[in-house]
Amino acid sequence: MSSKRKRETISSEGSKEGAKRRRTASNSSQAELRKGEDTPVQRQSPRASRTCSKSRQHNQNEGGSHNTVPCKSKRTAKSYSRADFEDKYEEMEQLGEGGFGAVYAGRRKEDNLQVRLTNSGIIDGNLQRCPLEVMLMVLAGGQPAAIGKHSAVTLVDWFEVERDLVLVMERPVPSIDLFYYLETVGGSLQEEEAKPFMKQLVSMMADVHARGVLHRDLKLENILVETGTDTPRLRLIDFGCGCLLKNGLYRRFFGTTLYTPPEWFTRGCYRADACTVWQLGVLLYEILCGAAPFNTRREIISEEPDISAKLSPGCEDLLQKCLSKCPVDRASLEELQRHPWLN
Repeated sequence: MSSKRKRETISSEGSKEGAKRRRTASNSSQAELRKGEDTPVQRQSPRASRTCSKSRQHNQNEGGSHNTVPCKSKRTAKSYSRADFEDKYEEMEQLGEGGFGAVYAGRRKEDNLQVRLTNSGIIDGNLQRCPLEVMLMVLAGGQPAAIGKHSAVTLVDWFEVERDLVLVMERPVPSIDLFYYLETVGGSLQEEEAKPFMKQLVSMMADVHARGVLHRDLKLENILVETGTDTPRLRLIDFGCGCLLKNGLYRRFFGTTLYTPPEWFTRGCYRADACTVWQLGVLLYEILCGAAPFNTRREIISEEPDISAKLSPGCEDLLQKCLSKCPVDRASLEELQRHPWLN
């Protein structure tokens, strides 16, 4: 069961109209997703169904951006004033709205480097440790000298400003997120156009896993498309729902409702590879069909995706291997890389 993708504009305190994204088919909120519920637990500020759901309190290995860990960044954690930040960076136009605040374009004043600025909300104030999101970005995207070299965007700098975590990230120019990219080309891609996108996505996630990171919030909005070359290059952003990779079961989930793997709802647990492959399947379906394959918990658990008869047998096989309801029947990332449709 699918519905056409739609991004509506809404307005609320502290946001600009048009900055938030939603589908009309389901509801969501800024909270940890709970098994056995059609929507996340309601809190003060309901979010669009395409917004990552996070919690501020969680286990180190399974939580999102506001957990702290021993800092592996080359810079020691330190608190800065707003003036310190503004001495180095200029904040420019707003690009969008995330789960905990606005996202802005910016530039580094010393060399005019184009950057992306996000405010990830209040942190715990422990200056000897750094937020997990910082560690995940360093692992996945490398140190500042690695700008442009990895599938994940690089964290250029980060500040604790008045108890807010401000992340300064690489901003490829020109680029656009995959949601808007699809809108510019009519809502979806033909199979042969989608194939190189999926090949990049699979390789991207295999690389991120190899670096010890589980993203957990793969969706169109978290994929940047670099449009400055004949062949668009895809880049991964927003590790705020991510955690450290492990071989065992995860028993907490932070992510976007429409991309939640069915085993979370039915069993209350999931494995890293199976979760990522499920989300890759949802992404590919949206790229090909211009709609989500599932819109509610019930559909995710019990309904099969409506796969177009116009797709080739190889493409259909890959989709089915990604969107298998049983995680043990789902393809692994390694198997996806070897799949005939991508080779």
